[in-house]
Formats: sequence, structure tokens, C-alpha cells
Amino acid sequence: MYNLPPENKVWENQQQIAPHELKLGHFVAQLSSPWSETPFLIQGFVVSDLEELDWIRNHCHWVIIDLKKSQRKTQPAKKADVKPVPKEAKVLRTQPITSVSMRESLTAYLNLRERAMHITNHFHRLDRQDIRKNITLVKDISSSISKNLPALVWLTRIKHEDQYTAEHCINVCILAMGLGAALGWDQKMVAQVGVAGLLHDLGKIDIDSAVLNKPGKLTEEEFEIMKTHPMRGFTRLKDEPDLPQRVLAGILQHHERPDGKGYPKGLNHLQIDEMARVVAIVDAYDAITSDRVYQNARSHHDAMSILWAMRGKQFDHTMVERFIQFLGWVTPGAIVELSTGDIGVVVQAVEGQRLYPNVRILIPTSRGYRLGAKWNLSEMEASAKGERVHITNVFPDGHLGIRVEDYAQQLMED
Repeated sequence: MYNLPPENKVWENQQQIAPHELKLGHFVAQLSSPWSETPFLIQGFVVSDLEELDWIRNHCHWVIIDLKKSQRKTQPAKKADVKPVPKEAKVLRTQPITSVSMRESLTAYLNLRERAMHITNHFHRLDRQDIRKNITLVKDISSSISKNLPALVWLTRIKHEDQYTAEHCINVCILAMGLGAALGWDQKMVAQVGVAGLLHDLGKIDIDSAVLNKPGKLTEEEFEIMKTHPMRGFTRLKDEPDLPQRVLAGILQHHERPDGKGYPKGLNHLQIDEMARVVAIVDAYDAITSDRVYQNARSHHDAMSILWAMRGKQFDHTMVERFIQFLGWVTPGAIVELSTGDIGVVVQAVEGQRLYPNVRILIPTSRGYRLGAKWNLSEMEASAKGERVHITNVFPDGHLGIRVEDYAQQLMED
């Protein structure tokens, strides 16, 4: 839960600023997050280390500093323009997965998978009708993104190493639309970034499989070959009349970096299209959380830490912050361990209750795991020792052989 920005509650010597304007030495008088939900023991303190600074920048929408009490006397250039956060940025914590939303999302996901398999298997024989079908399907999904996004994010946890290319394109498509919506984009832009996400890696089809699937580190020569895939995809698709220039920019530029060290053209931050900035973030996130021939899947938390560390360098600073805010501390479909020792799968995070989402307990059987009882951790009472059941670990997708797609049917029947 977040406090609303104060209107007449900023006292003399105080100033409301955006989190990215906060510096070491500033005295923090008030935060958008309730003090009880922060790691800070004292209400009102001087920011003294980078860990405190990073936490505030990652979790807060606004900050009030006291200039008189600050060790840093430099005043920010101007009062921050605090814009309201779109409701889509919080949808994973405010909207449950229903039987209807899972049914609609699974149908859309399977249709999208069929299209993704088709375009990856017939890349050189795609015609205008194939491209148009992809655009229409993504537009249909974007039109229902606000009500079906939690279920769609659940389905992005489906991972099979032998279907990586198609599933990766699907996941990037869905997550790109989710981030676009969380950024406040209109439906047209959300659909366009979804199309860019779906098509972003098609240039890899022209890369030698020995390079593409090499289990070890690529040589310098092999990496130069790999770096050609954005241009290969762009060259193949640039004459398609149904693909807007911004979609093509999302495909061509998704490995460009704000620090100018990306490829294929080494563009700087201002030269990189917004579509490409979004695709870059979700592309990296899905790759990090997936099993690859050269690395095992890492957890949601690991991926978020990597994105956070590389914001402003490899990825757009503001978009990384919004992506973390959008997905949250845990996502629908995440496999977690509880303080009771039970294993569960998250069905809905709860706003302001990071350690206490709604989960379905996974019961071990001779044939794997089945869905058990639903535990709303935020509503469960503490034990006699004063401890509440909470998450102790977040595992990578596929942990213990758990396949979230196996539970979609049961969720549709609940």
C-alpha cells in the first residue's frame, strides 16, 4: 500500500521530490510507502549509504526531504512533477486470476504459441497474410490486457528448453504489453510493442545453430555473428506494409544500450526508440529466468537484481523501475517456499504485503505435485509464537520439475 502524495502537508524547509532525485546526505522526512513496510527503524533519517538509496528508489513513488536537516544542502533544481501511477502497474496485486480470465488467457496463449511456432518454422516463407494474422492476434490480446494480465503473466512461467525460441517470443510479447500498459501507453502502442516483442528475435533463425546453441562462452568471432540477428530480422521484415516503423525499430534496436555500448549501431539513450527499450528489458528478464543450453534458469529475484544493477547502463533507468514495480516482489505463477516448509505457487500478490501473497499449496504425489488448498497469507493469523506464515524463498521456474501449465485446467474449474 502506498500513501497518496501530500497536498498541504509539506512543511517549511521540506520539499517533495522524485526518488531518482534523492541523494546521499538528504534527510528523508516522509515516504510514499508506510514506514511499517520499510526496512528503516526510525521515521525520519539521513540517507547514509547506497543500500538505503537503492531501496527508496526501487520502492517509493515520491519522497519528502527536509533541507534544513539534510547534510547535503544542495536543493533539487525544481519540484518534482509526481505523476499518478497507472492502475495497470499494480494490476498483478489488485486483480485475482479467475476461471474466466484463465480460460480466455489460455486460449489466447495457445493461439499465440501456434503462431509463434509457425513463424519460427517458416520465417523465410512468411507472407503478408502471416504477418497480418500475428498483428490481429496481438491486438485482440491487448484489448483485454487489463482484465487478463495476471493470468497471462502466470502463463509466461511456462518454460520448455526444447521450445525456447517460440516460448521466448510469446513471453516477451506478453510482458512487453504488460510493461507498456504499466507505463501508461494507449492500447495502440501496447499492441505495437507486443508485435515487436513477438517478432524481435526472428533474425536468430538465420544464425548457425552451432553458434546459437553453443553450451559454452562464444568466441569473439561467434559473438560478432550473434550480434547480426537484429539486423537480419529487420531486413527480412522492413518491407512488410502492415508493420509500423516503431515496431521495426523495436526489432532492430532491442540490443542497443543507453550507455552507447549496444548493437548493431551503438545508439545512445535518446536515439533508442521506446519500443526497443521495453523489449530490451523484458527480453533480458525472460532469458535470465529460462533454462538455456549455456545456463540454468535463475529466479525472479535474481533477474530483478540484474536489471536493477544495469539500469541506466544496459537498460532504460525509468522503465526498469516501472517493470520492477509492475511485476512486484513475486508474480503469479512463481514457485515459492513458505516458512512452514510447504511449497506453493503464487496465484496473486497483495499490495503492500510482499511476503504474504495468496498461494496454492503444492501437494507431492507419486506423479509430481497437485494443487492443494488456497492460503491467503496476508489474512492468516500469527502463531502462538507471534510468527506469520510467509515466503522464505522464491525458486526458478521449473523447480523440482513443477510445471505451472499443469495447473491451468484446475484454475479454470475453481
